[in-house]
Amino acid sequence: MGNNKMAATSAFQPNNSPQGLQTLNEFVGGTDVLLQIVGFNGSTAVPSLLQAFESLSINAMLPALNSTLLPSAALTILNTTGKQNNMAHVNINLKNPLSAGLTIRSINSMVTSHGLSLGTIQTFTNFPASGKSTTTSPMLDLNMNLDPPTIFTLLRCLTVQAGQRTDQIDVIVSLGGIQYISSSDADGTKVSQKRQGNNANIFTGFNLPSFVDAAFK
Repeated sequence: MGNNKMAATSAFQPNNSPQGLQTLNEFVGGTDVLLQIVGFNGSTAVPSLLQAFESLSINAMLPALNSTLLPSAALTILNTTGKQNNMAHVNINLKNPLSAGLTIRSINSMVTSHGLSLGTIQTFTNFPASGKSTTTSPMLDLNMNLDPPTIFTLLRCLTVQAGQRTDQIDVIVSLGGIQYISSSDADGTKVSQKRQGNNANIFTGFNLPSFVDAAFK
């Protein structure tokens, strides 16, 4: 009689059904998942309990994963990037919060910032990630978007985010006949502000590589 607590274990095999894959995707994507725990005709080996166990139907909420799966990445620009093709290399660090190990078989990902599409990763791989640890991936191909309007729009967004003035980059873009494209505040930073300086010559002491480095920090 009274409150009787029992421990239960389960095995989750997401690849066995579309619902399992959806559950995994929503969980790692930061969405709480409503689960339904139901009994079946093999829920117990005790005949007198079978009817009760197989009729069980319990709703439960699986809290979303609240940690970052990909805390960092390293980009390598190749000698051929922007010349022969737009391919670069990237290594990602995968932080597996689960006790079970993961094996990544393929990656289909879009890289974005401020609502701008910066590249895609579409590749097959064999990337094991041990449980409760951070593992670095093998080298992956990143097909970069090197379209000038996209690159200069991103540069301007990051310039404002870094608190720098945009006068110089605005003039360079105008002289090059490039038009900024639509961006967003998806990263939590307002990007529409235009900073004006008071210098008679805004390019006095201006160094473009240093300017870019400061914006991309």
